[in-house]
Amino acid sequence: MLQDAALQVDYTKRAEFISARLAQDLTFITSKVNRQRGHAVLEVARQLLPLLQCRNDVEASDSDARTNFFKAERNARRGRSYQGRTGTLPAALDEIFESIIEIERLHSAALVERGGSAPRILTQDTVNVTRGYDNEFELPVRVSLDQPSMSVRNVRLVLDKFRSLKVIGSLPVVEELKAGESLILTARMRDNRKQGSRTDVRVDAHLAFTEPSGVISQTPRQTLIVKIHGKEEHQEIANPFRAYAGGLPVSKRDMFFGRQILIDEFITELAKIPGGMCYALYGQQRTGKSSVLEQVRIRLTERGAVVASLSMGTIDRRSMTVDFVEEILDQFRVQLDRKLPPELSDPLLARWPDAATIERRPLRSLQRAREAGRAVLRVAGFSNTPFVIVVDEFTYLHEILRRRGIEPREHNELRDFMRQLKGILEARLFSALLVGQDTMPRFLESYPNEFSVMTTRRLDYLSLEETQALADVPVRTPRNASRYSGYALSTIATYTDGHPFFTQILCDRIIELVNSRRRSNITQSDVEEAVESLLSGNDCIELHKFDCLVSADNTHTLLSTMGQEDEEGGSRLATEVLRRIALLSGSQNHPVHIEALQLEARQMRALEDLRMRGVVRETDAGVVIRVLLYADYLRRRAS
Repeated sequence: MLQDAALQVDYTKRAEFISARLAQDLTFITSKVNRQRGHAVLEVARQLLPLLQCRNDVEASDSDARTNFFKAERNARRGRSYQGRTGTLPAALDEIFESIIEIERLHSAALVERGGSAPRILTQDTVNVTRGYDNEFELPVRVSLDQPSMSVRNVRLVLDKFRSLKVIGSLPVVEELKAGESLILTARMRDNRKQGSRTDVRVDAHLAFTEPSGVISQTPRQTLIVKIHGKEEHQEIANPFRAYAGGLPVSKRDMFFGRQILIDEFITELAKIPGGMCYALYGQQRTGKSSVLEQVRIRLTERGAVVASLSMGTIDRRSMTVDFVEEILDQFRVQLDRKLPPELSDPLLARWPDAATIERRPLRSLQRAREAGRAVLRVAGFSNTPFVIVVDEFTYLHEILRRRGIEPREHNELRDFMRQLKGILEARLFSALLVGQDTMPRFLESYPNEFSVMTTRRLDYLSLEETQALADVPVRTPRNASRYSGYALSTIATYTDGHPFFTQILCDRIIELVNSRRRSNITQSDVEEAVESLLSGNDCIELHKFDCLVSADNTHTLLSTMGQEDEEGGSRLATEVLRRIALLSGSQNHPVHIEALQLEARQMRALEDLRMRGVVRETDAGVVIRVLLYADYLRRRAS
């Protein structure tokens, strides 16, 4: 890496020296022809500089820089072809021109030697295709070019050594494949086998391409296994992921996977009598915190607990304490009515606090309601019934407190609510589970006295096994057999790293794809094709879906700058850092040394924020974006 950097500086210094010296000498040239020739050579030198520098600036477009350089080179060569070339000055300009071309050649050779510029076929597993009524089908093959490399051109898919198949039309060609880019080449083929043939077909494939130097090369051959299905074989797969690909909490138990140890702890502790246990669960947005809360609520209710579930986003901030207590008591009363025989409903209501009492003394109203509820439950034969509160979007309060221009009255209302909440918990009236974003630790630090009774738990992504179960189990066949084969399930985990939200999105697209192809089983090539559809095309994933990775909460600030004057702009800084990591890590998502990112002080704080929140993983080799789908998305939109 240091040697590459030294060469980079050397090439750049030489090009800068030539540009500066030639620009100075041109002021003394009087001949119009020689002046035109000199300016053409100077333009070549000037266009060389961004081409050299773009290898250090990950946001620069290598393709644009090379196009501009070669355009300037062609113009200079045309000038040499029709202008006279006699005399000392033209010869000197020719020598300077050749020196510039030599710098570009050496620089390109160093890049090729360092990173290679050969594309490769990513498709490794069995490729599922669906034969139409005309026996034709589309064969998708995913290809990529790793970083660090230079763009290659005229990348063509070549197929041979296949039996009883025929290529229809021309094989696909992509004009340019950029470093870090991946895409799908689709070949149209016809199945000429006897009707009803079910054996897989072996197809040899490789890529032909033009290197940066202009040499035409090809990759080694590899064998693809093609499984051809007929439309008559298809039974449409029900898509259980569609409901949750938009981010809704998972309420159905058969669609909830993982977190078992954490949920068991919550249920065991929150169900204890007399109560007072309080958990604060936090983590990245869209990692399933609300789904965990919903599962806890359902399972506590099944065990006989009385559970109130609410979101701080729906509570009136102008009368927060009263509105909070009213919502809890309304839910408690409804649940108690369901448990009690009709003759005990009137005694419960007689002791239940009314709206005026709640407004005057909210904390006392909670105590009175719980005492009344437990008394009638004992009469009905229910002893030791736990009362629990589960609260979503709890860090929404912290967002409000950090907003500029908040009225003192509203600020005081929030502080009074925090004091009342502490009193509720310390009185051991109820147990509670409070769920919030990554900012929860900062919120707790802001109110150390009020939150001293809380136990914190952080929610991370799903494990490999949990991710594969989420993708596999909900769509198994009627005989409970997996629809996935080969490396398909592990490929899903590779692209999402177990992030529940993006796993649901990818699985939704996979099922949509295989249904449209009228197939009933899923291979790695189907997963890769679904990924490609999320990265490009009219139905690609929207940018805002990745906001959950970029920002800790809805204020788009960094954890390290909360409460400071420079709090704003955190999302922009985080995106800059993530884009650099994505571009330098390449399609293989290799770790990137922090030094190679060349970050400024604020960007370093953004990187630390991303590391603390688990968006990037740090190893001895460097940092890497955990969700490969997002890294590929950033690389695709880099230029």
